[in-house]
Amino acid sequence: MKISRLTQFYSKNSEIAKKNNIALHVSCKVPKELPVSQVDLCSILTNLLHNAERAVLEIPENTELKQRISLSVWIEGDMLMFRITNPNKNPIIEKNGKLVTTKTDKKNHGLGMEIIRQIAIQYNGDVHIEHDDSNFTVLVMLGLVNTSSN
Repeated sequence: MKISRLTQFYSKNSEIAKKNNIALHVSCKVPKELPVSQVDLCSILTNLLHNAERAVLEIPENTELKQRISLSVWIEGDMLMFRITNPNKNPIIEKNGKLVTTKTDKKNHGLGMEIIRQIAIQYNGDVHIEHDDSNFTVLVMLGLVNTSSN
């Protein structure tokens, strides 16, 4: 799976980003082929980018927060790393160590981070979330050796 092609596709074709002038900055430094399924890579990237776009859309244009999403993908040791950072104006709600959606339709929202977390566990990895008053960052780590899905 060529992950760089997937991120290029997303950055060129995201209608939400285009229509709302959201700058998407992507840095992808990984080998052409990875021992991670295409479905899992797509799930991680799609959920990360969709969540970041939605958060950016809630930022009023007249604020100092920039409408910018930064996505980096790289290899560190035997781990595939994803880091996405976006501005955020909403309070972050956590319950039992998990993020809780702020959307009213909780039955159909708030599943993306759990999907990402399950994929990370499947690849002997982890997910870390950091946030402050203006930024939200998700770091996803996937093990590239001795994974249960290979």
